[in-house]
Amino acid sequence: MAGIANRPTSELFNGQSDIVIGLTELSTSTLETGTIADIVDFFSVGDVVEDTTDFAGDDATIDSILNEQGAVITSSTTAGTIAFTFSLANMSNAFIKFFLNGDSITNPSTNPDFIGTDSGGTALLNSIVGFGNTQGVITRPVGIINAQANKMLLLPKAQIVSSLGFEDTLMVINVTVTAENVNGTGFRTAMIIDGTIAEYDNSGVSPTSLSISGTSLSSTVLGETEKVTTKTSKGSTL
Repeated sequence: MAGIANRPTSELFNGQSDIVIGLTELSTSTLETGTIADIVDFFSVGDVVEDTTDFAGDDATIDSILNEQGAVITSSTTAGTIAFTFSLANMSNAFIKFFLNGDSITNPSTNPDFIGTDSGGTALLNSIVGFGNTQGVITRPVGIINAQANKMLLLPKAQIVSSLGFEDTLMVINVTVTAENVNGTGFRTAMIIDGTIAEYDNSGVSPTSLSISGTSLSSTVLGETEKVTTKTSKGSTL
């Protein structure tokens, strides 16, 4: 009998320090022939409500055809899906536009009575953003960064579906992310990136207007060393 090899030390993906989403969708050609260096506009989603990040995918299944004695004649398998959900506490205009497919509505020329004015007569109506008339569905690269910020689960092509919700008294944006099939030279449906993940400057986050200043992060993906561009600064205008 052959000897049993020593059990390797486990490498854990534990905790969550951030969820990041690409501002723009990767093109089909990029997914086929590009690398993770092509994701240059990740932004942090900011505050994710505690205990709302949850796996929502389907487990892989095996369906068997049996003979009359109950033995397996043959089996067929169905691959599982990779999906997760989370809730965002950010109800800014920028996030409503990005996740809920919202749009700005022109302020009325005459302030409604229920808005009012300040002591100087200046209207207190700052902005209006509308949503709900169309479903908030987008496709973007999405990543979950572990607590130590040294591993990232990357879904380079993920469908993102969002809706309005509540966590107790807090209004939130409920987000569901589902990985779509990718089999390119530098991308797969799901990828684990090992490396030191750069910190994000979360001031003034606006996915509708980002100014990017990137630094390179060396990471090993599927045995190949690539460069990931991450943000060190962001600016926004609303």
